[in-house]
Amino acid sequence: MFESAELEQAIDKTRFEEVLPKLRTELLDAQFDLIKSKQFPVILIVAGMEGTGVIDALTNAHKVLDARHVVTFALDTPTPEEAERPRMWRFWRVLPAKGEIGIYVGSWYGRVLVERVEGFCSEAAWRRAYREINDFENEIVEAGGIVIKFWLAIDKDEQAKRFKAREETGYKRCKITDEDWRNREKWDEYAEAVCDVVDLTSTSVAPWVLVEANDKYHARVKVLKTVCEQIEKNL
Repeated sequence: MFESAELEQAIDKTRFEEVLPKLRTELLDAQFDLIKSKQFPVILIVAGMEGTGVIDALTNAHKVLDARHVVTFALDTPTPEEAERPRMWRFWRVLPAKGEIGIYVGSWYGRVLVERVEGFCSEAAWRRAYREINDFENEIVEAGGIVIKFWLAIDKDEQAKRFKAREETGYKRCKITDEDWRNREKWDEYAEAVCDVVDLTSTSVAPWVLVEANDKYHARVKVLKTVCEQIEKNL
């Protein structure tokens, strides 16, 4: 998947600044239509080796979206209460209501990515998770929801460039840790896990959208366009 992706697709800053206001207006219009219709919730999953800029573009609510109808989830380690129950139980509890947009930075894909690569669960558990995920998303769609999943793909050199830039910029140092550098040593294992995720969980009702993200402007435009198109398509 990654070898065939044209990761160097780019938009220059001037063009980006011309397009962005129009996209923001389209996104706001789409959200208003969604709120008025109350037909379905929108679930946005943003995953990848690098996604901060795209997430900011989506969650910059004071500039774009009506924040009363947007919920952002950064799911982490299960609580003791969640750990005592079937795994998907915790995710059912954080689904947005009809007319709302839910943005997931951490999601139910942790088991087949981080937990798989780092050995935090058994092989049987992460292999079983593909079916659990597909069943979960299928039930969401059958109940009237829409699931949009973005994988932000960058190459290894671009990731190193961004990591170094964060270390050298005072207000960005909090965004880089020793663990980020350590995870780079498992790049191949993560790439294999990602390919399995896309192959096994890209379904007709919830396909993955590959975003060529070496250029941040291109990535933001593609994500915003896709969200607008998918909301209007389903209304």
